[in-house]
Amino acid sequence: MAAPSVPAADHRLLQIRHLDYPFRFEPPRTLAEWKRRRSDLVAQLRLALGVWPAPPIAPLKPHVTRTTLCDGYAIENVYFESFPGLLVTGNVYRPHPLPMQRRACPALLVPHGHWKEGRLVNRGPEDDSMPGLCINVALRGGVAFAYDMLGYNDALQIQHRFGADRVEELALSGFSILGLQTLNSIAAAGFLLARREVDPERLACTGASGGGSQTFLLAAIDERIRAAAPVVMVSGTMQGGCLCENAPLLRIGTNNIEITALIAPRPLLVVSCTGDWTADVPSHELPAIRKVYRLYGKDAARRAEGYHQHAGHNYNRASREALYGWLGRLWFGIDDPAYARERPFQAEPLKRLRVFPNDKLPACALKESALAESWTRTAIRRGPLPKTPAALLKFRGKHQPLFDGLLKASAPRPEAVQARLEPFASFQGKRVRGWTRVLLTRRGEGDLVQALWLQPPAPKARAPWVVLVHPYGHSACVDPVAGTPGAMAAALLQRGAHVLAVDTFEAARGLPKRPSGISHGLTYNPASVCHRVQDLLTATAWARTHKSAVHLAGQRWGGLWCVLARTQAQGLARVAADLDALDTSAPQDYLWRVSIPHLMRAGGLPAAAALCAPAPLFLHHAGAKFDLEPASAAYRAAGAQAKLKLERKLASDASVADWLLG
Repeated sequence: MAAPSVPAADHRLLQIRHLDYPFRFEPPRTLAEWKRRRSDLVAQLRLALGVWPAPPIAPLKPHVTRTTLCDGYAIENVYFESFPGLLVTGNVYRPHPLPMQRRACPALLVPHGHWKEGRLVNRGPEDDSMPGLCINVALRGGVAFAYDMLGYNDALQIQHRFGADRVEELALSGFSILGLQTLNSIAAAGFLLARREVDPERLACTGASGGGSQTFLLAAIDERIRAAAPVVMVSGTMQGGCLCENAPLLRIGTNNIEITALIAPRPLLVVSCTGDWTADVPSHELPAIRKVYRLYGKDAARRAEGYHQHAGHNYNRASREALYGWLGRLWFGIDDPAYARERPFQAEPLKRLRVFPNDKLPACALKESALAESWTRTAIRRGPLPKTPAALLKFRGKHQPLFDGLLKASAPRPEAVQARLEPFASFQGKRVRGWTRVLLTRRGEGDLVQALWLQPPAPKARAPWVVLVHPYGHSACVDPVAGTPGAMAAALLQRGAHVLAVDTFEAARGLPKRPSGISHGLTYNPASVCHRVQDLLTATAWARTHKSAVHLAGQRWGGLWCVLARTQAQGLARVAADLDALDTSAPQDYLWRVSIPHLMRAGGLPAAAALCAPAPLFLHHAGAKFDLEPASAAYRAAGAQAKLKLERKLASDASVADWLLG
């Protein structure tokens, strides 16, 4: 029999993805497979962007601060709220006079790229011009809304790179610049659709560079966007290097090509050029996207169009004319090269286009620190607790998908875990008996989990197993001086249990650590704690191959990981978790123990503990500030109060062992 294929090193430490990591997208072979993948990926994007669960939405109540009438079109300077205290600012370009018929006008959202002039960039008729684009849309009978990315022009309440030094802390509550910008885009779509002249069946979106990222992200998650034209941004290499293009969880296991493919089968125009990272779009990215479109029917691939030119990074006249031609075919059924030619335009003076020309914001606008605090306070607010079995089922339906999405961990089938056993004859120079080093991996995953298997003095058939975890690895589960099992392991062994002391991901370091030198690392890679939860699931799956009861126990903040693992685990008997006196209302307290993006938005450790109902659970060392009420309520609702044991103080090793094995 061939030896188990266990890797020599953990690929998770070797293959760290980043914004320039090359990616090739090969779509599923069937539409059913793609629809399942699409559903999962849209949920991931919505969670990463902070729009699932939906944050509080402010009534739009748009304000027009100036209207400028021009020859054939009008410009409105407008602002409205997307989130309480967060403003969307920009210019509406519309036909003038408006048609008498309601819903007569198609509409275009225009998020801008990283020009220093933002939505007001106007570098001449042949170069980049957002006013030129919007004027030409209005002259063709459409309504265009050019709005500010955060920190540009009139969006003065928050800096574009706010929170760059606090990404992990802010991510706990789901706060990110990209998320806020996307929330603004969703509100902008609602703003246009509420206008009497706008046809909801003809709403499109276009933007270049960072605006291109916003275009395909918005269209991927919001079906109201009927067509999308991302410009010079869809790439299998560089994914966008700004905070407004990256958020934790966003591209774990995916890439801009696949995200853009989520727009299928709606019309798509991918604009690219030879002078940036979109140089290979005609031969690589666009053909891959068209494979997804073909799944919707043999003619569907025609809806994914491309325009490629020999130029640098741009939204120049040639790119804009490609857009006009595409919109003409899409909106009016006009396929005429003359229609696509840009009409001469004269942009208004910048001060006339500003919403707040004197930089004085309305009283409702929160400053950046207050905005972040308001978001966090809203995110960690506890919802109604379950009181009945039906309410518990509803609670689980709300929270379980969130934990599935943010943990990115799953319980493997026992037969999918491969193990290599190595003799372990001595520790710290002292001979030991009944100890074995175990190396575990999931088939095809390339991960490596190390553990120490301690057998009881006189093992019995079907003796129970306890998977034991300490933040500093299995070495913390033994006495380093005496070379004997530590107090917890000894207590379990004395009661006849096998002990599997696990070295979880980066166990030697103990604390979560992001790879150094990786920009936006959490956008592309799971948090360290997610890997640790996965390692516990892998270890418990292997323990189950021995056909005995398998329990899970965590010491120090390793107990927090055990609670999270219980939300994903199958076949576990009992879980005993040291809560390490976590303050569940304080992001800073989570940060160094159990830092996972969006964890507090999902309800944090209190919600995770509630999801464990009705399985036997012992939570101890809760301290004074761990919210135990969700767990208590869930177990009461399940009629399983006897299976939940709660202690504010640290339980003794003997009492934990007695509870697990009693």
